Amino acid sequence: MDKTSSALPSQAQVVIIGGGIIGCSLAYHLTKIGYKDVIILERGHLTCGTSWHAAGLIVQLRSNYTQTVLSQYTADLYGDLERETGLATGFQRNGSMPVARTTDRLIEIRRMAALGKCFGVDVHEVSPSEAKQIWPMLDSSKIKGAVYIPTDGQTNPVDTTMALAKGARTGGALIYENTEVTKILKNNSYVSGVETIRGNIACEIIVNCAGIWAAEIGKMADVRVPIYAAEHMYVVTEAISNLKENLPIIRDTDGYIYIKEDAGRLLVGSFEPVAKPLPLNRLPADTEFIELQEDWDHFELPLTKAIELLPSIEHAPIRKFLNGPESFTPDNKFVMGEAPELNNFFVVAGFNSSGILSAAGAGKVMAEWIVEGQPTVDLAELDIARFNSFQSNSRYLFDRTIESLGLLYKMHWPYRQVESARPARLSPLHQRLVDSNACFGEVSGWERANWFAPKGVDPIYEHNYSKQNWFEYVREEHHAVRNTLGIIDMSSFAKFLVQGQDAEIELQRIAANNVSVLPGKIVYTQFLNSRGGIEADLTITRLSNTEYFVVTSAASQTRVLTWMKRQVSKNSSLTITDITSGYGVIALMGPKAREVMSSVSDTDFSNNAFPFGTYQEIDIGYAIAKALRITYVGELGWELYIPTEFMIPVFDLIKENSMNVGSRLCGLHAVDSLRMEKGYRHWGHDITQAETPIEAGLHSSISFKKGGDFIGRKVLEKQKSDGFKKRLVHIMLEKPEPLIFHDETIYLDNRIVGRVSSGAYSYYYEKPMGMGYIETEKPSSWEDVPKGNYEVDFAGQRVPIRISLLPFFDPKGVRIYA
Repeated sequence: MDKTSSALPSQAQVVIIGGGIIGCSLAYHLTKIGYKDVIILERGHLTCGTSWHAAGLIVQLRSNYTQTVLSQYTADLYGDLERETGLATGFQRNGSMPVARTTDRLIEIRRMAALGKCFGVDVHEVSPSEAKQIWPMLDSSKIKGAVYIPTDGQTNPVDTTMALAKGARTGGALIYENTEVTKILKNNSYVSGVETIRGNIACEIIVNCAGIWAAEIGKMADVRVPIYAAEHMYVVTEAISNLKENLPIIRDTDGYIYIKEDAGRLLVGSFEPVAKPLPLNRLPADTEFIELQEDWDHFELPLTKAIELLPSIEHAPIRKFLNGPESFTPDNKFVMGEAPELNNFFVVAGFNSSGILSAAGAGKVMAEWIVEGQPTVDLAELDIARFNSFQSNSRYLFDRTIESLGLLYKMHWPYRQVESARPARLSPLHQRLVDSNACFGEVSGWERANWFAPKGVDPIYEHNYSKQNWFEYVREEHHAVRNTLGIIDMSSFAKFLVQGQDAEIELQRIAANNVSVLPGKIVYTQFLNSRGGIEADLTITRLSNTEYFVVTSAASQTRVLTWMKRQVSKNSSLTITDITSGYGVIALMGPKAREVMSSVSDTDFSNNAFPFGTYQEIDIGYAIAKALRITYVGELGWELYIPTEFMIPVFDLIKENSMNVGSRLCGLHAVDSLRMEKGYRHWGHDITQAETPIEAGLHSSISFKKGGDFIGRKVLEKQKSDGFKKRLVHIMLEKPEPLIFHDETIYLDNRIVGRVSSGAYSYYYEKPMGMGYIETEKPSSWEDVPKGNYEVDFAGQRVPIRISLLPFFDPKGVRIYA
């Protein structure tokens, strides 16, 4: 395997930096789809970074759809890898058994089990007594229940990596160990090669698979990779007499632990609630197979929890204490994709101690991304472009990592918020919202008011899977928007100016809708990839003949800016400027919006003078604002884009002049309920890279009549003529409970036909509502929705639902055009 003695090639198509399981999987999959000129460069020996000390757990059910897809593929590939390569991997399907110590945790694992059925995963619930029959050492009095997945299992990380490496070499890849990369070579905004201790290699594509050192490799290319190392610990006992063989892996997330049987011993590992971040300068220099110092004090809590669950562990001698470095990300999701800062520089890292169980799936989809130029499945939640540059700040990462390791096993509550590394980004109105008793959530570093507590009530979440403590407070906010006026701080919107003589030409090609409109017109549209998938959801307002104002969600700031820059023609005459920090946003939404706007500005806000879907620059207080008559809540309203230094005086003026109409400050939970009633899609949930606007029912956001081509047009035209196999529907439960959130399975006459993309409670109808996709066996038209009895599965409980192609609330938009 070690090609240290042979000379490096002078060039290659793809250079992969890092010879762990991720790098070897990527090389394996690249060769499978036709890329033969692939090189892996490993500074030490294969697996010497973090792969070697992984526990080797293979579990298919994850907390979301995308990661479940990757994990299921991984299990399937590992099952065949030994047969293909002739190398033993140690893979065995001995099963896994997530256990629940609390009723809420049992709901969580039931939800995961229900999602698993969408993939055909063999999963079923077991009682505490049945769990003890499977695991005789288990103290069944400590748990409320469990689920059993017999097709999960475990593998030997080193042997599996070697098998992937052999498969890659068989496919044509070359692997060079003891070959450290010292510099990334660039030609303008593209990679051109790597410099190593043994010479240079020119290449077209570089992939950073360097694990905990990925951020350091990124710095060589001026690319920010937001990962940080932490200590990850497990112990291995001596052989235990009468221990049953081939026991399933126990995942006791309430106890922060996982337990696996291996050769008559038990391995007990932990994702404890308070982690130990590890600055890389504390690691031994140039050391392979790093082991950190034992920390029994830190491991006391998980070991105690393990003894509670399996009392006999207390008397089992410890054979090995393993403390090794692992990499973690700010949101516990992988870092994948092409770096925004440098073309053809890809990153596949930050696996949050899940690299072994995700490696095959990640290698496959990343290889497809590299070859096809875009993901073949929805990877937006893993895309490196989801991060803002500040999220690679070392202090931010250190503080977040204290929490993020433990979040893997914390309850995945609906609306759960991270607690660490806050605040990072504040709206100009932040203190005003604090003074109004706001409870804040965090998105892309922004502190955003999610709901407002009454005076005397602490604005703190109390989580559960039903109606949480803020439920009735949000009802009042919702009713204000529907009946009087809601005032919403939307300053976190990402905002861009596209200027230049080619602005119209380029945006016409990039956007699906027609942006060749008169100045003052707002266009709702999407950016599509060549498969017709939705890369961004946004509004484009024409300010002048050569200037456009682009607005999208806070979470899409980096990806939308990067997408526009990469899609515009090389010699086009235009500039794209991120002006997010320059403008705050106040949204006035509700039947009284026109009355209040008229009281704070001399502009004529009548329907004739200021119709829906238009923009005007207005005087308001002592400021000049961009006023957009647009809505995300289904009511009459305006979004005011105000220079940040004017935000507080304008806000105070609006509040003072709106008190007499019964206005309220509203948070984003109210917005979520309101947009759900009106059927407004949320990018990242209801619309993603995996759906086209036609499948999502966004026909009005596409213009086939505009001159010239636009990205994704051919796919949409084919769907329009030939039909398609899935379409978005609006969902309403027949009863007030249970609530739905996302990823619940949809059944038609006892057959799985789709899943919920997002859900919220409707205070207008007093029932849970949602959106989701229904799939059909054959392509059909938009209107051709199968009839029958529809149900949704919430944690194993089937409940009847109504579905509709049109929004339930105000389907003709009468209220927004008022």
